[in-house]
Amino acid sequence: MSIRYKLLILTSLMFFSLATITGLSLWNWQRLQSLNETILQGQQLQTYSRKVMGLMKDMIFDLFSPHMYSQIRSLTYSPRSVAAYREWYAAVNEYQDAFIEFIDDRELNIMQDDELQDLYETSLTLNQKALEKLHTMSEILVRLQSMNSQEIDLYNVMQQDETLTPFFEEFRDTSFYFTNTFESFMNHFFTSFRRQSEKLERELYILFILISVLSSATAISYAMIISREILKKINLAGTAFRNIAMGDFSTVYPVKDDDELSTLLGNINSLSSDLKENINSILNLTGDIGRSIGEKSSLSEIMDMVTETIIKDTQSEKAAVYIYEAADNCFKLRSSRGTGAPLIPEFNAAEELGRMMKTGTPYMGGEKDCPSPPLSPDSRYKDMLALPLKIRGECRGFLVSLLYEHSFSDLGITRMINFSEFVSLTLDNHLKYREVLEKREAQYWALQSQVQPHFIYNVLNGFIGLNRMGDKERLERAILSLREMLRYVTDQKHLTTLKDEVNFLENYCKLQKIRFSERLKYSFEIHDGLERVPIPRLLLQPLVENSIIHGLEPLEEGGELTLSARHHSDSAVITISDTGVGFDCSAAADSRSIGMKNVSERLMMTNPGSEIQINSTPGKGTVVKLTIAGIEEAGSENSYSR
Repeated sequence: MSIRYKLLILTSLMFFSLATITGLSLWNWQRLQSLNETILQGQQLQTYSRKVMGLMKDMIFDLFSPHMYSQIRSLTYSPRSVAAYREWYAAVNEYQDAFIEFIDDRELNIMQDDELQDLYETSLTLNQKALEKLHTMSEILVRLQSMNSQEIDLYNVMQQDETLTPFFEEFRDTSFYFTNTFESFMNHFFTSFRRQSEKLERELYILFILISVLSSATAISYAMIISREILKKINLAGTAFRNIAMGDFSTVYPVKDDDELSTLLGNINSLSSDLKENINSILNLTGDIGRSIGEKSSLSEIMDMVTETIIKDTQSEKAAVYIYEAADNCFKLRSSRGTGAPLIPEFNAAEELGRMMKTGTPYMGGEKDCPSPPLSPDSRYKDMLALPLKIRGECRGFLVSLLYEHSFSDLGITRMINFSEFVSLTLDNHLKYREVLEKREAQYWALQSQVQPHFIYNVLNGFIGLNRMGDKERLERAILSLREMLRYVTDQKHLTTLKDEVNFLENYCKLQKIRFSERLKYSFEIHDGLERVPIPRLLLQPLVENSIIHGLEPLEEGGELTLSARHHSDSAVITISDTGVGFDCSAAADSRSIGMKNVSERLMMTNPGSEIQINSTPGKGTVVKLTIAGIEEAGSENSYSR
């Protein structure tokens, strides 16, 4: 639920509470008004009853004391009996109507006072009797008025006439009703109604207080709940912004409701995800280049990788690389990818854009503001980035990125600037790497050139021995073997496989066996999966040669040469052992032969992290162990042996 709806509910709750209080107040006010009207009716009825009694008294005075009445008439302003009778009769009718209206009043009927209820029921009976008596009195008064005109003593006449005698009893009962019962009823009525009115007022005040407290408590509680949720989400949003500012783009903030702040948190999650994606895109830019560049990648291939990566991992629609040619003092297009019209193939470095790039000043802007020359004269673009590629402090070219429909965002510009710096560093490292490779290649072939004459020198010494022995047949086989070996030795590839190297060593041992005959025994074993491990050509030949010449030859009975290659973790361990005379390693440590030095240096150049261990005991033989690092195990535990 949105915040506006929650506030609307809170406002509605307050309005409902106010409306309830107002409604109860109006209802109670109406009730009080009704009670007051009932009291006014009772007072009016009481006035009518007193008027009836007063007129009855006037008529009695006029009938029974006419002389006295005439004397006090001027003082009381009372009418004569005929006029009094008419007024009395009218007053009786008014009283009767007022009594009926009063008795039928709703407020009187719903009174809860037991005593008043008894009086109410009694008054109905007495009033009926009083009306009957008033009716009887009315009939008698009519007769008395006619007698009064005859100047007779009415009192004595009435005492003698049985039809007139009830007048006195009726008058007495009626007077008692109006002066005692009715007045008592009305007095109790007024007291009860005032008490009822006060009770209603108290109930109104209590109800008003209860509703006000309950409504206020409900509104405050609801407001506290809403404000707590709002503050919680505001604090969470603040934490999210702080985390994003600190570089935390992975935290996902909970979105439980559908209000505005929850929408804000959802937008923050989207923003964080977009920022993470944009940051990852920078890594993708550098990662794609890093994964694509190989040891044999050329400079032009690297430039193609750069432009392809820009099109793939950024919003650029056109990407290009210009390289500065010092001989021609111009920038030439070396790679271009993307859509749109082709870019100009070259332009003079003396032009405005060339001067900017030479000074290392990047350009960012639209087509109208672009310095000369226009790189894309046949197409219109909206935004362009031209970022210099600095190598060892000098501008060697620049990157171009074009957008035809949109503009680069600040993040997009920052990403391209970082990428241009990475490309500059990559090109610099590539050039340095090529220099190192060329230097290492020269060193390697220098070491290789040391191996070949040394090996040939030792083989020729073997031929001299065969010639002295006069064994021409064996000498001929040796020469043929040498021919095959020279094909391997003179190959211009400086790397070979372990299997080819072992085949060469087998030919070499066959050649040596012609000389040593049964004094030389040898065996080779290569575990499956290591046959195609690359190693420097003639890496193992000096070690085998040392075992034969310096280890086995001094022994009259000869000995055995063993070569094995096995897996060990991610390395290949090649062990060459012999049962020759051996030597003291500590005494020979500072006087290694040229062959051992050659092996160590060549191995370290091709496989950094490798090592050579030599263990030898005089009279027991020598063991040389080569651990070639960086070899992934493949195949089974089957072996290749000779």
